[in-house]
Amino acid sequence: MKTRVIKIKSNNPDPKKIKYAADALEKGKLVVFPTETVYGIGANAKNRKTISRLRCLKARPGAPFSFHIASSEDLEKLKCVINKQTASLIKKFWPGPLTLVLSTKTKKNIGVRMPSHPVAFMLLKETRASIVAPSANFKNELPAVTASQAFKDLKGLVDIIIDSGKTNIGISSTVLDLTKRPAKILREGTVTKKAIEKVIGKINTKS
Repeated sequence: MKTRVIKIKSNNPDPKKIKYAADALEKGKLVVFPTETVYGIGANAKNRKTISRLRCLKARPGAPFSFHIASSEDLEKLKCVINKQTASLIKKFWPGPLTLVLSTKTKKNIGVRMPSHPVAFMLLKETRASIVAPSANFKNELPAVTASQAFKDLKGLVDIIIDSGKTNIGISSTVLDLTKRPAKILREGTVTKKAIEKVIGKINTKS
């Protein structure tokens, strides 16, 4: 497989290139794109062959992948249960580097994040598919923070890599599980425990 690299400026994303990448996602292609944290591997969550490819690449046969969204309508599409606590966190930290584990109306738990990177935001807004996007790296390796790093690791394994330069933050998002009482940090990034507690009160970090 040949991996195509597409350069898209962060400060002035080309709508035609965004549309091309969004169409590729809908059709079941694996598209690496930048977020403000690290580069992610985007995949259409409803395409079984695509998710199978992604699971093989990430060596994650059963663990779920987090959804990346661009609007509140996407939360409705995913049937997420939004209470006052969740709404307060969304208002404070989204779009941004915070992944929330939420309950759904179908009694499942899913991770959801709204990235603030202009290219990611436009791409997710353009596509009509539900997109999951784990970090662009192999198991036990550091996530890619540049397109060249992603290309080195994933050449021939993904269909498209969007090159928008180095990511701003460089570490993965904070993951907060809101299905627990109290809420629990599963991974801490730049959104800290202290910052979260200012919004919703005491949370848990113990395993």
